[in-house]
Amino acid sequence: VQNVAVGYRVNNQAVVSETYSGNIAAGDSVLYKFNQGLSGASLSNAYIKGFTAHIADADNTNDTLAITLPLVPVACDAEIAAIIKPEIVNLISNQTDKVEVEVNNLSICNFTGGTASYYFTSLNDTASWSETLSTGLPDSATSIFTFSQDLTLNVNASADTIKGYIAIHYSSDTDSSNDSVFMMSSIVSINEPVEKDTEVELLPNPVEDLLSISSQQKLMQHLRIYSMSGELLLEKQLSGKTSYELKMSSFNSGLYHIEILFDNGKKTVRKIIKY
Repeated sequence: VQNVAVGYRVNNQAVVSETYSGNIAAGDSVLYKFNQGLSGASLSNAYIKGFTAHIADADNTNDTLAITLPLVPVACDAEIAAIIKPEIVNLISNQTDKVEVEVNNLSICNFTGGTASYYFTSLNDTASWSETLSTGLPDSATSIFTFSQDLTLNVNASADTIKGYIAIHYSSDTDSSNDSVFMMSSIVSINEPVEKDTEVELLPNPVEDLLSISSQQKLMQHLRIYSMSGELLLEKQLSGKTSYELKMSSFNSGLYHIEILFDNGKKTVRKIIKY
């Protein structure tokens, strides 16, 4: 058989009716999980009655089953598991980025509405937004929520401090302690280059994988890459090369400084953005 009607009712609540559309072989059985979960979180006891029905069923005396279960109040809890966006590199280069978070439903409750908001600051700017949650979150589900309003923030690529607050709260969430997350990122300035050498080209910038470094008139002897906090991440001997390809795929997204030393003892420092 197939297309078997299934349903249940809890106490005096409305009947939940669904259809199992799969095939059930003769003498076989299947386990069916209802799409609509139990909504009796406030009940002290639950009288649950389940039923099946099929047009070809000649015996309906065994199509129902009833049971009384003692229920404790169900904690409905959703949390923000991670911030996906904004990414600092995008704010530096574009002054705007999407705001996205990963949300986990830690309970068997089906969330249907609530509010979402964010608030970000830099040294010279602030941005905030609030909206109504128009999509639900099924029980035990994980979802990516993207705010309808992108974050636009004036960020100084040389030196800045970015702070952010993101909150997702569903109306029936009984635990608000994990409904918000805080992020902070500092962009640390360094000294200006010893020599501003316009003859050195770094392409492409921003870069995702291979960074091409070329110097038309000077021989490059040494290359170093520093984080924005001044940590030395990579050091290469170039031995008089005028061009070099640097593989950046293993670097995390962010802002870096490249220091190049020439054969005349001078050096230049350039900023690069890694996607």
